[in-house]
Amino acid sequence: SSGINAEYGGTAEYCALHGHLVFYGFAAPVGLAIVTNATIFCVVLKKIFKKAQYQNFDDRVQKVLSQMKAITTLLCLLGLTWVFGFLTFNSGFEIVFHYIFSICNGLQGVMIFVCHVAKCSSEPD
Repeated sequence: SSGINAEYGGTAEYCALHGHLVFYGFAAPVGLAIVTNATIFCVVLKKIFKKAQYQNFDDRVQKVLSQMKAITTLLCLLGLTWVFGFLTFNSGFEIVFHYIFSICNGLQGVMIFVCHVAKCSSEPD
C-alpha cells in the first residue's frame, strides 16, 4: 500500500504522516474547516440576535436562555471540538488538547440531547 512507505513516514507496523505531510494532510484541511465553520457561526449568530429582537419573550432571562441554547447547539454542530483537535498540532500541550478533544467530541451528542430533548421548551408546566 502507498500508506506504508518510509518516504512518507510509515513502516510495516503503522502508517503515519510526518513533516510537511502533516500540514497538508491534517492541519490545512482542519484549519480550513474551522475557518469555514467560524464564518457560518458568525452569520447565524447575527441572525439569531436579530430574530430575538422581534420575538416576544416574557422576560429577559427567557430571551438569553433561548439564545444560549441556540449558540450551544451551533457550537456542537459546527465542530468546536476540532479547534481542540487543531491545537494538538505542535502546540506544546498536545496531551492536554488530546484529552479535551476526546472528552468534548464524546459529549457532543449529550449536549444536543440536553439542549433539545431533556430541556424541551414545549413541556407543559
